[in-house]
Amino acid sequence: MDERNRRRNSSRAPVCRVHTIWFAAAWIIAAAAGPGPAHAAVGDAAIPGLCEPLTYVVQRTAEPVVVDGRLDDAAWQLAPRTDNWRWLDTGVPGRLETYGQICWDDEFLYFAFYADDPDIWATMQARDEPVFVEEDFEIFLDPEGDEFHYYEWQINPLGTLYDVIWERPPQTPGFDSRGLHSFDLTPMLSGFEVHGTVWQRDDADSCWSAEVALSWEGLARIPGHFRSPPRDGDTWRIGFSRVEAPQPPHWQADWTWPIHGEYNMHIGQRDGYVQFSQQPLGSGPAAMQPVPHLYAAQVRLDPVGARGGIPAGQVVALRPRIANRGAAAQSVEVRVSCTDSMVTVLDSVASVGPVGEGESQWVRDGLSVRLSRAAQPGRNLVFKLAMDDGAGRWSGDYFFAFAAGRSWRTLFQLHEGVQTLLVDGNTLWGISRANIWHWDSAGDVLGFYQADDGIPRHVRHLARDGRGRIWAAGRRGIAYFDGRTWRELTGEQGLPTRDYDRICAGPRGALWLGTQAGLYRYDERAEMIWSAEEGFRPGRIRDLVVDGRGTAWVVGDSLAYRAGPGRREVLGKQHGLPSSDLTAVTRDSAGNVWLGGVPSGRSYRDGGVGRYDGSAWQVWRRADGLLHNEVSALYADRDGRLWVGYPDGGLSLYDGQAWDHWPAGSAPECAPPCGPWVGGRERFLHDDEGRTWIVGTAGLARFDGQGWRSWTWRNGLFGGRPHAIGQGASGQVYVGDARSLSQYDD
Repeated sequence: MDERNRRRNSSRAPVCRVHTIWFAAAWIIAAAAGPGPAHAAVGDAAIPGLCEPLTYVVQRTAEPVVVDGRLDDAAWQLAPRTDNWRWLDTGVPGRLETYGQICWDDEFLYFAFYADDPDIWATMQARDEPVFVEEDFEIFLDPEGDEFHYYEWQINPLGTLYDVIWERPPQTPGFDSRGLHSFDLTPMLSGFEVHGTVWQRDDADSCWSAEVALSWEGLARIPGHFRSPPRDGDTWRIGFSRVEAPQPPHWQADWTWPIHGEYNMHIGQRDGYVQFSQQPLGSGPAAMQPVPHLYAAQVRLDPVGARGGIPAGQVVALRPRIANRGAAAQSVEVRVSCTDSMVTVLDSVASVGPVGEGESQWVRDGLSVRLSRAAQPGRNLVFKLAMDDGAGRWSGDYFFAFAAGRSWRTLFQLHEGVQTLLVDGNTLWGISRANIWHWDSAGDVLGFYQADDGIPRHVRHLARDGRGRIWAAGRRGIAYFDGRTWRELTGEQGLPTRDYDRICAGPRGALWLGTQAGLYRYDERAEMIWSAEEGFRPGRIRDLVVDGRGTAWVVGDSLAYRAGPGRREVLGKQHGLPSSDLTAVTRDSAGNVWLGGVPSGRSYRDGGVGRYDGSAWQVWRRADGLLHNEVSALYADRDGRLWVGYPDGGLSLYDGQAWDHWPAGSAPECAPPCGPWVGGRERFLHDDEGRTWIVGTAGLARFDGQGWRSWTWRNGLFGGRPHAIGQGASGQVYVGDARSLSQYDD
């Protein structure tokens, strides 16, 4: 990039390029209205995090738009502007003004975009490079509104174009992503204008804008059943996005119209309703013809049998709910599809009678489906629902249906999921896509924090110190929450500016920080315990614990590092440890430290687990009663028992006297699909009722002292793959998974 900067003319004059390209169909956005509520609900069918779609009426222009990137055409002086774009997931207004406009004529569908930007930059110049990782404008356009075929278009401040047709939404549970990247919509015109210097980063820029004209001829090539050009009153689903990526340490921003309620642009059912009108620009605003909405989430299948399960071959009814958000009262058709191998859809279309404004009702007779295998209580099934109000206006949603007896209640949905969960009394803190969420015990949002709010960039870890403060650490620093705002300590008191691999609170409340620069202890001031120059070089830190004697134990890529008062040691097998290839560490209720490892080098006889009681090591391997020598996870519960997890999904339990084992596949609903067992203490929980919960890579298992029970997305976990677990002050058990925050509600 530096070489290109030297070659680039750094004139302050506006830069403009006009492109005539045969490009793929664009995505439209719809609405000059404000954002909807954070939660949408229809009767008792609440969808946490879902926002109401916005609307926009596209009017005709009498004169063709000159597509040069300059927004000086008469059409753009008359076409309505969207509201200032907002954060994709939270709806918080973007800090820089951004808006979009749309108009149309007999030949093209026109879009205009404007963005204030004090630092305009981009590097990609080849067609279909991933411009979305830098700075750009984006259109998502679904003419039919079925979410199975939609067009994505992007442009960066260098005029570089990216486009793709999606045949299924990316990252949707139960469905594969298929993008047709070779598709180019033609004919198409595009242009851009930059007020600033794209290549020069150390000066102040002003703004940039872009235009695109998508031909009806090219748009007609998008798969689906729709009219191109449309007729008066036809409604498409469209969304806009702006990626703003300032210089580090600030994190990339995604400001959109409309908002989606979670960090994912590929949720077509939450895009705007864009309706076409023959009314010309300049004749006054055109009225939006009402469009009904379909809302269905976590819909219960009719229970069959005494326990609520559904036997194989049984025909059951699926009843979604229709909500009329202002549409004219009329009959509505609902269609259902499902790619789940368990389900055969028998009646793909069902009708519901007139739905009055502001009313909602269940599909009267439901849609019939048959299960090829038995569905036990709580089992989830993924369906695709779409609706037609008789005027060709389709809207749809994905949802989970479940049999009776579901154990988990979804409190909040996040596309990026909850990677880390910290339960602090009756509130919860979670990390999702390097952002921090704060909820109350019911899942209502108390706070949402990003890099602009003072949290570190690429935050990965949370901890609570002895003063009750919440700490966040990551690749770009560390900060704590003082009850109102975040205070970043990066670089203060000699603390490093980056690479915080692990943090944990010691038994006396001090915070211990494992970084690539060294091991630190923080108790209102930073104390360097062991620096890299002095030999602290663990590589990637797998885990960090502090024992009852105030000694910190760090497990790195292979060896263990022990740092106590007046003592610092690098430990391996030669010091009595079970292996020189260590994987896990934990501390039991007596203050003893346990280390786990796998066979090192060509030796298959070492590995296993070892316990240090303050003076000597005791080691267990397969010959000593362990199930395997390959250990991937350790956890010591409040009763002093040690849990050992293995890569193949097996488990062992040591009560201080003898070992119990559950080999992979032997315990009903325990080993696979929940294994292998990996990770630190946040993946284990010993609850107030004495039950042990363990998070595996594909599910969650619980041992009550007598037997096992497990959950995956099939039988209750909305997001499927759990990441972390915790318990509230009132005894509630919470799980953060790949798509949601959920509470155990059996």
